[in-house]
Amino acid sequence: MARRSACIAVARRVAEEARRILRSAGLLIAGLRPAGAGDKVLFPVEDARRALEVLKMQDITAEPCTAEFEERKAGPPRLEGPVKGYTRIGDIAVFSHVEGVSEEHYRRAAQSLVREGVVRAVFLKRQTSGEHRVAVLEHLAGENRTVTTAKEFGLRFRVDIAREYYNPRLQEERRRVAQAVRDGWRVLDMFAGVGPFSIHIAAARRARILAVDINRSAIMHLTENIELNKKKLRGCITPMLADSRILPGFVRPGFEAIIMNNPTMTPSFLPVACKLAEPGALIFYYRVARSCDEAWEEALEASPCPLTALQCVEALDYAPGKLIYRLTLRVTGSESG
Repeated sequence: MARRSACIAVARRVAEEARRILRSAGLLIAGLRPAGAGDKVLFPVEDARRALEVLKMQDITAEPCTAEFEERKAGPPRLEGPVKGYTRIGDIAVFSHVEGVSEEHYRRAAQSLVREGVVRAVFLKRQTSGEHRVAVLEHLAGENRTVTTAKEFGLRFRVDIAREYYNPRLQEERRRVAQAVRDGWRVLDMFAGVGPFSIHIAAARRARILAVDINRSAIMHLTENIELNKKKLRGCITPMLADSRILPGFVRPGFEAIIMNNPTMTPSFLPVACKLAEPGALIFYYRVARSCDEAWEEALEASPCPLTALQCVEALDYAPGKLIYRLTLRVTGSESG
């Protein structure tokens, strides 16, 4: 069913950023779906004048409009009590443990999700553990299995949430990074996991991607995910089971883009990135910090090669007072020689 609404129109290349800004400002009409119109994306908004002002402050050009928008289907049931939200991965839901919320409250919420058919299995994540960044899980309701298939923008990812790191909340971030890569580039994904960054890039660009991870289970699913998505891939992905620290010993340098999505450990891997990067290369550097400035200062101190910061964005919430930031860095010199 369609509904007419005030809206703003932005270029497709900045649509994701505009959507994030409008959502943060509370201006999007949640019950209506954005619509495409040629090279523009139309966002239904509560106040078009205010939306234009907010976007202008972020240097995003937009135009006011009025259009018909499809209504969104009703979402999953609202959780009652102190349990407020969960992460959905395929047909599995995961609650993150919050101090003060009892296990009984989590079990009731889990049973509600399974009973309503929202998911088929529910787990409670107690913590994240080890160098593989895997979740410590407790089964709450539904099927007692941890393997599922997640979907992102038409791509499919087979993942074992008990043995491999995977965060569906990064899917828009992965697509933005993929759009920044160019055809013909050599790309290094230093902490590839089950392959979401690599596969998004290969779907968008005719690039050659070396996807490295130390987790054998993740590399097995990465290989499976390449096969699952092969009809949609334009680029070529080479999976490699290895610790990225040792790559300079046997991998040819000259990568035009390097993805460093291990936000608790990235500074210690910057010397490796410098050895493998082409001068002028882009590094997509993820780091837990209190601010962009803190992340940038730490990167400068840790890097043996000169870097220029092109962009800093908030990629993900992490903990009270801390976020995961993505710095887009340009290498202005190299250690590869």
